[in-house]
Amino acid sequence: MKHENYFWWAVRISWPLLGGVSGAWLGFGGYLRLPQNADSFATVFALGYFSMFAWVGLFSGMVSGALIGGLVERLLRRFGVGIAGAVIMATLVNAFVLWQIVGLAQAKYPGLRPP
Repeated sequence: MKHENYFWWAVRISWPLLGGVSGAWLGFGGYLRLPQNADSFATVFALGYFSMFAWVGLFSGMVSGALIGGLVERLLRRFGVGIAGAVIMATLVNAFVLWQIVGLAQAKYPGLRPP
């Protein structure tokens, strides 16, 4: 690859970070909605349950974010869009698709979002 500006590399690195944060929030966000009861072992069990899903969400979100952003940027660059336009559009598409994935996962698995 040609010598490019470091700003664009930082934006490319933000794609897996954005995916990882959204996946970890999907996995752990439900724990914060639960009532905290210090007298019960169920709180510790729920913490372990949501922590496991946070780690799964972190890694799957990182992979999804990097894959979505990289594929959209590569596709746009192939069609002749400049680096600035391709990276910005890939970031927007990445955020939108990750948002939809989180919504789909919460609809499919309602246990991740307790009342």
